[in-house]
Amino acid sequence: MSEPYGFHEKMKPAGHQTTAFEKANAKAKALSIKHLPRYEADAGAFTATEFNQIKQSVPMARGGVVRSMLLPLMAGPKNNP
Repeated sequence: MSEPYGFHEKMKPAGHQTTAFEKANAKAKALSIKHLPRYEADAGAFTATEFNQIKQSVPMARGGVVRSMLLPLMAGPKNNP
């Protein structure tokens, strides 16, 4: 298996001393490669047809417009007649 980040090893200057952080990072990387699942590559972005099928399968929101209360309303106060 080719290492995607292996080029960093080649960039180190001669006589470089490996730091504790680099050692811990290498250990974590080795553990993740050994224990985490690997997934095969997918087909890429959704096609327009696939995206439309997904949109149609999602239930519609009930109750009208959804407004976020995280930001102040730009229109100002509502006028209630």
